[in-house]
Amino acid sequence: GKNTLQYALHYTTDLVNENIKHHFTEGDLIGAKTGNEYDSLADKISHLSFGGDIHNIVIWNNDTIIWSKEKELVNQSFPENSALIKAHGGETSAELIDSVNIRKSVSADKNIAYLMELYVPLNLISNKDIKVVFEIYQDMTPFYEAISKNKQTVWLWTIIGSVVATLIFLGIIWNASGRIEMQTKEITRSKQDWEDTFDTITDLITIHDKDCNIIQANRSAREILNLPDLTAKSSVKCFKYYHGTEKPP
Repeated sequence: GKNTLQYALHYTTDLVNENIKHHFTEGDLIGAKTGNEYDSLADKISHLSFGGDIHNIVIWNNDTIIWSKEKELVNQSFPENSALIKAHGGETSAELIDSVNIRKSVSADKNIAYLMELYVPLNLISNKDIKVVFEIYQDMTPFYEAISKNKQTVWLWTIIGSVVATLIFLGIIWNASGRIEMQTKEITRSKQDWEDTFDTITDLITIHDKDCNIIQANRSAREILNLPDLTAKSSVKCFKYYHGTEKPP
């Protein structure tokens, strides 16, 4: 059991480090984030897609909070935090919080009965004197309710499994989001290159559908034929503009 727990926590650490390494810079994780920097980091964190069970994220730089969903905590130091000290030593730790006050401070959701606090050390900073830790609060109530209904005694496995599953989901969604964004940019860039080339050709070029409607025209065709706006839904018959007739020749 203990060896399995340690394996799961090490796996979680590697997963979080790998994903953040691909989407964060060292500058993102150094110094307290305020103003535009706070909003910029918040936008990056929003792409993590942690899911509905995650109620708070805190980013530590040494013993100082550099980002938190609770803005008032930014730039505050807590040097006596024992879990943080362990994380600075490279140890990923998970602890269930049974304090009602702490649960209320993390979320307005009064139905949270079990809250887990997870500390994940990151290995991204080239300066070894700077130690960054992600602190994540996850609501474990749904899992405990399921255990209670089935009268099972595997709560530890459920906790570790949910942590790993959540962070795997984070990696999948985050990486997929990044790939989609890159592909969208490439498609947009290719489309713009094609349109630029299309418009530089001095000959008249028009593209028609099977009903003789002009659906695309280069700049020369638009100007010489005096074509109307092709993005409108009304039909633009090619024979009318090429031959001056109301019917196909």
